[in-house]
Amino acid sequence: PAAGTAISRNTEVNLRWSRSQMFIVVNFGGISFLAAQTPSRDLYLVVGSVGILLGAVWMFANWRAQKWVEYWNLRLAAVETAEPDPVATSVYRGPAWDIANSQFGFPHILMTLAVIFTLLWFAVGVFGFAQK
Repeated sequence: PAAGTAISRNTEVNLRWSRSQMFIVVNFGGISFLAAQTPSRDLYLVVGSVGILLGAVWMFANWRAQKWVEYWNLRLAAVETAEPDPVATSVYRGPAWDIANSQFGFPHILMTLAVIFTLLWFAVGVFGFAQK
């Protein structure tokens, strides 16, 4: 059972990264689109609004993916506890696990990227709103 659980966890981690890559590409595409257009108030408002919506979806997807990864980590920790082995090393529980998961890591970097892009789109919308 541990192998299938580990595969499920790793699949979720890989999907989170793949989703984030797609969000990054779409955001940069939006920036390129905006830069190639003739500036107008309506364009900034529409693109800014779509970007904010995209950022909200990205943040929700990151949050939800992290909840799934945490679930699978708990399941793996339960398997480690249920199947004691004198020569095995605990991977998903213990002080080293706690330290590794308390630091600013990959999930935090992805969420920070989503927040930065969302703030960028918010600034685009505000700039458009300020135009006459």
